[in-house]
Amino acid sequence: MNGKEGLLVSIIVPCFNCENYVQEAVGSILYQTYRNIEVIVVNDGSTDSSLQKLQSLAEKSPQLKIINQENSGTAAAKNCGLRAARGDFISFLDADDYWHPRKIEFQVKALAENPGCSICFCDFIFWHMKEDNSFQSPNALFDLSTEQFQLDVEFSGWIYHRLLIDSYVSTITVMFRRETIQNIGYFDTTLLVGEDHDYWLRAAADYEFIKINEPLALYRKYGLSVTEKVHDKNYSALVFERAVERFGLKSKNGEGLSQKEANEQRYYLWFRYAYQCFWGGDSVKARSAFLKALKLKKQLKLWGYMLLTCPPFYQLVRGLYHPHRGFSLRK
Repeated sequence: MNGKEGLLVSIIVPCFNCENYVQEAVGSILYQTYRNIEVIVVNDGSTDSSLQKLQSLAEKSPQLKIINQENSGTAAAKNCGLRAARGDFISFLDADDYWHPRKIEFQVKALAENPGCSICFCDFIFWHMKEDNSFQSPNALFDLSTEQFQLDVEFSGWIYHRLLIDSYVSTITVMFRRETIQNIGYFDTTLLVGEDHDYWLRAAADYEFIKINEPLALYRKYGLSVTEKVHDKNYSALVFERAVERFGLKSKNGEGLSQKEANEQRYYLWFRYAYQCFWGGDSVKARSAFLKALKLKKQLKLWGYMLLTCPPFYQLVRGLYHPHRGFSLRK
């Protein structure tokens, strides 16, 4: 074991009803080339066979620890894992995703070589379900011959202002130093979605990031993502506004958004939420959200959407048209 491998890495895996994939996900951690790890799986009240499959893995893997809690949501599960973690570095992997075998090795090396940076992330690959409901082999998607990595300078450094516009830091790709938790704190459990974006915005306000220009994670895509569903609040706008109120529009290096760019982002977030509500069947929320967007930008199409949220028009349009399927005559 070399000096770098003397550093313990804690990997936190929140798991809720993921019996079909959790063994594969945890397996991708246990087979990492970097061996000084602890794996903390937080079973968030699963009602399927996830726990039994995890227990089977734990019998053979001393690095694996299982924590059971009542179903409390992903953010609470991550916080539970953070409180139990003992590592010098912390990473997260969702229970249905997958890692390149050298992810931890590369990221520990990147952070060791860049002591001024506290958080390292990398690219990822969308892992799409095939027509037969199976997934392509991870080995066919990763470049397993990779011996070295390059840093992506464009997306490294003080990136807070860029994260305000685009949440391009995926939590399954991140590794960060343990001491940053003292400043960042924990995930916000009041956020049904967007808790990851909120967390990395808070981190980016105070810390520099470095990015490895190599896809080292697979993000599994199947069914309807939680981020595509209609929610009771516009969490994306909430996360944006809270960050701006707390940290402003600029990163610590002075780069930032103009007020015009910030207003454009506000408009985009409200229009997108309004559109989701409109086609998701909630005309009341859609009308309210379109009105907020209209206050930010006077556009004719918004007046049109406002009109279409009225009951007679709304039912007609919803009956004849779907944004992905086009018009259809339903009986």
